[in-house]
Amino acid sequence: RPETDLVVLIAISFLLGQRPSDMAQLAVKDVQIRDTCLVITIKRGKVIEHIGPYVVALPRTPRLARYSEALVHLCSTRDDTMYLFSRDNTVAEREELTRGIALILKDFDLGVRSVRRGGLQAMATAGIALPTILKFSQHATVPMLMRYLQHGAAATAHIDEMLQCVEQTIRT
Repeated sequence: RPETDLVVLIAISFLLGQRPSDMAQLAVKDVQIRDTCLVITIKRGKVIEHIGPYVVALPRTPRLARYSEALVHLCSTRDDTMYLFSRDNTVAEREELTRGIALILKDFDLGVRSVRRGGLQAMATAGIALPTILKFSQHATVPMLMRYLQHGAAATAHIDEMLQCVEQTIRT
């Protein structure tokens, strides 16, 4: 069961473009179960002290039922004061969750950080408008989001340009 919970954590983090470490800190009371969606309030995590809590929503569609209903099940098996993916949300428990996530992702040659960026990139590739993706990512501006989404491609292009300049300088 714990590995299944980790798969749910990874999938929901990817689908919503969220950091797995932030999603790992969800409490039962952070999830509102509605007929058509799950409304999730992110209250704990890396940037919350700077931006405050924010809300994301996971549709309860047949295509996503495996993950949305698994989250509903987790909520139903714990009381309102409990966390969904850990017992007490201690640093040690969060580190253990991160190691578990890393082990699962290693099978796909992925790192923990690729979950959030990959989810946001998938949204962009699907044609979701950048201002909408911004609501998931919580970047301050669209240009910041663009840098985040294109970091690998932009860095490669920047390095190529620099190499060409150095080569040109050497030739003269």
